[in-house]
Amino acid sequence: MTKTALKGLVLSNVTMQPIASFFSRLRVEFSDFNDVLLALQNQSSRAHRDEFDLVLCYIDTDALFGDFLYGLAPAGAQAEYIAALNTFCADQPRKMVVATTLSPGPFRYSNYADPVLGGLSLSDAATRANEQLVALVARHSNLVLLDVDSLYRAYGWETLRSEPLWYAGRIPYTNRMYRVLAERTEQLLDAYLNRAKKVLVLDLDDTLWGGILGEEGWENIALSEESVGKCYRDFQKLVKSQKRLGILLAINSKNNRADVEAAFARNPMMVLALDDFAAVRINWQDKTENLRELSLELDLGLDTFVAIDDSAVERERMRQTLPEVTIPDFPPRPELLRSWFLKEVVYRHFPKYQLTREDSAKTEQYRAQTARRDLRAVVDFDAFLRNLEIDLKYHVDSAATIERASQLSQKTNQFNVTTKRYSPADITHFVESPDHHVVLLEYADRFGQEGLVGLAILDLKASELDTFLLSCRVIGRGVETQFLSKVEELLAARGCSHMCAWFIPTPRNDVAADMFERHGFEFLIAREDGSRVYRKNL
Repeated sequence: MTKTALKGLVLSNVTMQPIASFFSRLRVEFSDFNDVLLALQNQSSRAHRDEFDLVLCYIDTDALFGDFLYGLAPAGAQAEYIAALNTFCADQPRKMVVATTLSPGPFRYSNYADPVLGGLSLSDAATRANEQLVALVARHSNLVLLDVDSLYRAYGWETLRSEPLWYAGRIPYTNRMYRVLAERTEQLLDAYLNRAKKVLVLDLDDTLWGGILGEEGWENIALSEESVGKCYRDFQKLVKSQKRLGILLAINSKNNRADVEAAFARNPMMVLALDDFAAVRINWQDKTENLRELSLELDLGLDTFVAIDDSAVERERMRQTLPEVTIPDFPPRPELLRSWFLKEVVYRHFPKYQLTREDSAKTEQYRAQTARRDLRAVVDFDAFLRNLEIDLKYHVDSAATIERASQLSQKTNQFNVTTKRYSPADITHFVESPDHHVVLLEYADRFGQEGLVGLAILDLKASELDTFLLSCRVIGRGVETQFLSKVEELLAARGCSHMCAWFIPTPRNDVAADMFERHGFEFLIAREDGSRVYRKNL
């Protein structure tokens, strides 16, 4: 999936046209009313056309159940729908499919007896159907589920549904529902395509704890299991959970370093530790300058940062000076911290769909990077490389690396010669294709495991390097030379006599601009857009 602006086709058993106005980044068109099964099963339908990047199946559960909703017919429609969805995902493996889970209304004809009705239970029927949908996700990498029940729990059935509109025009939802569905759909797609932010930068006073540390001392800041102190403690628990999901944590605070170290070390209610943060700036200089320094230290763009600060003045200063940094408003009361953080920060800026091994070790990887920089500062380059004791392993066409391969293609901007973006479904296609190789590079040295940090996709039929990228964490260690040698070896093993490669310039990949010249490729031609074509005999 190389496009940035996605186009989707909406399939539904109810009227969904109002949702179009609530999408901010997704362009949608609509299939005919209630033709879901036909659209999924008929290979000549619009859903199968290449013009659509994804298909959105917004299935209303009450409408799907039909007479089963009243106990007048057996359950069956959901089985037909799930079978059609299974067929479509298999027939269109490179097309993303978003399907809503099933969630019947809270008021049932059988009222309190519904949970014990067995085959007539609406709850049981929805539960079984949702279990089957989850099983489809495990089978098809192009299918993602949108949990509708969580929306009803968050906003309330009566807030999101409209009985008058349903009988007037088969419109079951209020505008609030269409807005929330659109927002959650785009967030889910961001999660699936690994478009989340990378760094969560946190202030300390009245942010991670209540009160001013320098005035009240570490013993008296609000951090406890009671009242306001519990608000901050629960907030710290949520922040720590994001670290486990691969989000890098950083501190940007105007404070005395010694006071902060004492608070983290000595306050027994502290959930976070200083070691949980990949980088810290605790000083009295301007916070915008601290953000720039954090960006350089982590070697990540400021557009991947989300900064949380309780001070409206500091937030405005950072917004005006560094507009690329995302700076959400802060809740007016500590009691709102938990729900605000989940809704406005986690779901909006750090959406997550799957967890890779590299995600869970992210902070440790950046700490090891600091140790390598310290070594590089005291020895010459050749000695530096020898001391690293680099160990490289290669994974070729491995199904276990598909999610990480997609993640690398979506997130890597600097050492990336083509900057093509691929979804897990795209990578699955390449892995299963006899005409392609997907190669993942795994890196380790004496400072630790960096995990899967490089991706190459080879078009064996065209003898072409479709994708070649390395994480910025391993740039400057000669790794690209060994990785490219492995690529050449794989092509030669398939009988290819040469390799063609492209360099497509972007504002951020200058570091890879001379990669092919440095490795013996012959320059062939330059295009009007600045892209260049190279060739090398094998």
